[in-house]
Amino acid sequence: MKFGIIGFGKMGSSILSGMIDNKIINKNEVLIYDTFAPTCERVKEQGYLVANSIQDVFNNSSCVLFSVKPQELQNVFKEVEYDKEIKILTIMAGVKIQTFANKFTKSKICRVMPNTCAMIGKSASSVCFDNNCTELDKQYFTKIVSSFGSVSIIDESLMDEVIPLAGSFTAYAYYYIKSFVDSAIKRGVPEDIAKTLVVESMIGSAEMVKVSGKDLQTLINDVCSKGGTTLAGLKVLQDNNLEQIVHDCSVACAERSKELGKN
Repeated sequence: MKFGIIGFGKMGSSILSGMIDNKIINKNEVLIYDTFAPTCERVKEQGYLVANSIQDVFNNSSCVLFSVKPQELQNVFKEVEYDKEIKILTIMAGVKIQTFANKFTKSKICRVMPNTCAMIGKSASSVCFDNNCTELDKQYFTKIVSSFGSVSIIDESLMDEVIPLAGSFTAYAYYYIKSFVDSAIKRGVPEDIAKTLVVESMIGSAEMVKVSGKDLQTLINDVCSKGGTTLAGLKVLQDNNLEQIVHDCSVACAERSKELGKN
């Protein structure tokens, strides 16, 4: 039996790359379905099997990864009928486990919220399981997800709330980096120098949070000296209520996930 993939965009291909690179699966054990003909041709050239239909994926797979847009799910459901036991891995924002359980009544389901850093094996992924999953099932799913980054196991009730922290966070981080780079360019700093300094500072800061053992406020205080340059800039962020902006951003992101699930 194969590992089936429905939808082979950036996330689907990134997840598969992690699995292949970590030798969890071989190319000949993968069956891919995608509606975009050029994608199908590309994966064939890479040595993967391409399914003729979604039903074909289910009939020949022991586990199926759903990596299509939430808006496309009902169209996918219309193309398949399956009443045997099967594992389902879904990365679809807003779509609850129960939605899949209602359709595939004998399934073992794992819901994952990864991010695009899976492309380099650095995704921060949150994971939850349905009640049918045994400890062996959970280990199986966790092994897959850990092949493309870190794994945080949470209750499904928090899945929408963590999307701003992982699934969508990379875009916000890129925007923050871009803002500092653009500001530096306006002040005469060459773009390559500005990008290197900001990116390396971001990486170093993240590593400090990870390994220092200090709480975030202490780390902030460690950089700030009374009457110094850091405090001058920090005051601007505080005066313009960056924390509230970030909160509003997070709420909007989470609420949109809930809307997608309802639709």
